[in-house]
Amino acid sequence: MQQTIRASSSTMNIIEGVLLVQAPENFDDATFQTLRREILQTVHAHSVRGVLLDVSAIEVIDSVSFHLLKDTSRTVTIMGAKTIFVGFQPGVVSALIDLGVEFDDIEAAREMEDAMNILKPPLPECEAIEDEEMEELETENDDQRDETENEEESVERNDEIETERDS
Repeated sequence: MQQTIRASSSTMNIIEGVLLVQAPENFDDATFQTLRREILQTVHAHSVRGVLLDVSAIEVIDSVSFHLLKDTSRTVTIMGAKTIFVGFQPGVVSALIDLGVEFDDIEAAREMEDAMNILKPPLPECEAIEDEEMEELETENDDQRDETENEEESVERNDEIETERDS
């Protein structure tokens, strides 16, 4: 299910409980403040579990604007959702590293699909059977099936032997 959110600063959609936000290419402080307010209002109003912030259109960002993005991410976390940045341009990352910007608390993905996979809700424990456990169960079922077939064959042979004796 997809829901489009009307936002003045960027495109926003909610898909499977995740807010997708396209950051604008021209990123100034006023635009950012509007984007931040809209993200936080949407997270609160729609109880999303995650925010994917697509920054692929941003070709230039200074450390102050980047810190504002990080602060928005932290605020979203405090509100109970997780933020993943998607599509950082190599030049942007390189420039931010040269400026000494810390990325420790930033989670990023190359593509939206990768980010959506990170945010997939975990399966309930009763449904989350590991591959090895599943193989064990299948092997046990196969063994039981073989034992049942062997028992049936043995019973048939015994019946044949008794029939021959009686004749």
